[in-house]
Amino acid sequence: MRKKILAVIFAVAMAVSAQTSAVFAAGDLGANWEDFSDLGANIAMYTETENQAKPFELGDYFEFSTDTYCSGAKNTQGTRALDVKAFTGSDEKGIGAVEYKDGGVWKDISGYNTKISFANDVNRYFRIQFTKNGIYTVQNYFISTDKKVGVRCKIRYIIIDNGTLTVTQNVPEAKDYTDKDATEEAGVKKITVGKVTVKSAVKKKSAKKVKITLKSKVKNADGYVVCFYKKKADAKKNKKVLVKRIYTKNDVKFTISNKHLKKQKKLFVRIRGYKIVNKSWKYSKKWSAVKTVKIK
Repeated sequence: MRKKILAVIFAVAMAVSAQTSAVFAAGDLGANWEDFSDLGANIAMYTETENQAKPFELGDYFEFSTDTYCSGAKNTQGTRALDVKAFTGSDEKGIGAVEYKDGGVWKDISGYNTKISFANDVNRYFRIQFTKNGIYTVQNYFISTDKKVGVRCKIRYIIIDNGTLTVTQNVPEAKDYTDKDATEEAGVKKITVGKVTVKSAVKKKSAKKVKITLKSKVKNADGYVVCFYKKKADAKKNKKVLVKRIYTKNDVKFTISNKHLKKQKKLFVRIRGYKIVNKSWKYSKKWSAVKTVKIK
């Protein structure tokens, strides 16, 4: 009945107790949180990674999905909501747009946080924009109108830390997150990653691979962040990225493969270098110029 939504996912058995976390203690939101085995319902959250730091640029979106199953609770009247809050050491202003996908269109989360009859709701997608370093909490829940029943996913802690994003269920160590250069804080000489110059980008029409050639190796780079777009205007503004990939070598020639690149009539690419210093991701100051992918 339920689908695997992402290539690498984790599914959470959503039994909730009063000890879930210090932030969301028993009785919060005025609900009687029940065990799913009794209620006959499940809200599962899916994301690509857990406890693994991944590249993340402030202002980008963190995307994930949820799946809802219910039997005993079906048609129960109540309110559903996605809740995003700042945790210790983070900034409330670091939460930008919070949206959900409805009919293929991203909409403000207020349209999701509504009164409904609890029923199956498969493949619901969300995205959150983070604009500051810090730790943020995310949970998806449903509370019955009489507040006798409440079900929710376990708390997710989203850690944004100097160019990386980590998802965890464990309460992270409190930290005063700032925008200071991590390398300077650690007493390490500041490292500048060079700018990428794309010489050529070529793809066969029916293929899902793009062969990229750079003018030269990039100074101080461990690898590249490669973004593809359907429109040149989107590439210049870094909007509507079709495919975003991390290439982990400083090669002059390399290939990026993804099914979404297949059969595209027009493609544009831009690239920047990255280097990891003391677990912090440093990027080229500027992206490469937008390059048109030659489609044979």
